[in-house]
Order: sequence, then C-alpha cells, then structure tokens
Amino acid sequence: MIRYLFAGPLNVLNHREQWGLDHLDLVEQTASWWAQAKTGTGTPAPSSVLSAWRALYRECWTAQADVLLSGNEAVRTADPRLCQPAAVLADGALVDDRDLQLGSPIDGRAVVDEAMAEHERRRSAAVARALRDLPLHRRLRTERADLEAAYDAEHLFVCPSCAVPCNDEAPPGHSYHVLACRCCGGALVRLVDAPVLPPTLAESLERIAARRTRLSDRR
Repeated sequence: MIRYLFAGPLNVLNHREQWGLDHLDLVEQTASWWAQAKTGTGTPAPSSVLSAWRALYRECWTAQADVLLSGNEAVRTADPRLCQPAAVLADGALVDDRDLQLGSPIDGRAVVDEAMAEHERRRSAAVARALRDLPLHRRLRTERADLEAAYDAEHLFVCPSCAVPCNDEAPPGHSYHVLACRCCGGALVRLVDAPVLPPTLAESLERIAARRTRLSDRR
C-alpha cells in the first residue's frame, strides 16, 4: 500500500502534502505507532490504524477496478498491455495507475490473429522445405506434426506480460531480427521456456468484478 502511494498518487510533492493533510489523523497515528515499534517493544499496530489502512486500500483498489470495469476503449479492444496489470489487480494487489490509463489502445485480437497467421505461414514454408530436402525413405517416415512442433519450439516466441506471440525467423534478406513485443516493447522469450503467462483480460475482469462485489458487501 505504501509503495503504491509513493510510486503513484504521492509521487508529486504537492500531492503528497495535500494527501497528508487530508489523512492527517491516519498519518499521526501511524507515525506514533511506528516510533514505538522502532524501540523494539513489539507494540502491535492499533486496530484503528489497521482499519483505516484497510479502508484506504479498499478505496484505492476499488477505484482501479472501476477503471477496468468501466469498459473503456482499451478494455473493449482487449489491449494486450492490460493483461498483466489486470491479473495483478485480480489477485488483490494494487498496480501503477499509469498501467491502466493507456493512450492509443491496441486491438489485441487483431494483433494475436495477425501474429499467428504470420507464424503459421512461415512454419508451413519451413516444414515444406524440410520435407523436400529429406531423402525419400526418411520423408515417408517423418510426421509433419513433429516438424511443426520442432519449428514452434525454435521460432515461436511470446511476450511474458502481454502474452502476444511472435515468430523470430528473420525475413528474407535480413540477418538480424529484433525480438521485442510489438505492444509493450518488452523482451520476448521462447514459448516453451516462458513462465506462466497472464490469463486473458476477460478472465481477469471476471475475477475483478467478483472481488469488487465481495468488498462492497463487507461495508
């Protein structure tokens, strides 16, 4: 919670001062408890302080959830850059506000469809070349699916944050191909080596909506 505040809403000095004035009681109570806790007495945080911080967390989390649940243009187009922050928010954590306020939304479905179509086109050509170059006796015993799987393992990359696929085979006449996500600019990794990818935006939105309902019911 503190990290979120200082990285986002309180990142500007004037905002920090105004926030302190608006939450003066909470600041003073927290500072008083922290001064005692640093003495090593093991003083637990007062329940009033914990309750106030929890209420503030619910307020901030709900505000971020509402940004995604509002159905803005980036959400409607399933912008891939929302996948990671939406997954984090669905788990109950706060994210950088800037990650939810995207300019020039990207059509995620079109990006993925285009990337996979390009990958499948290049794979088909590569597999056809590989089969053509094999001796006849080996060609008859070679499964096309095995060649396609081997090609995917070598050339199908993915963005760990956006989950957008990419083929890394250099186009004809190019000896170097930059591996960067076309949506967020992040580094790509081979799909077979990728960590757990974020769920789809739709899945995270469903979890966010359910969590928001639960938080509202507790009030």
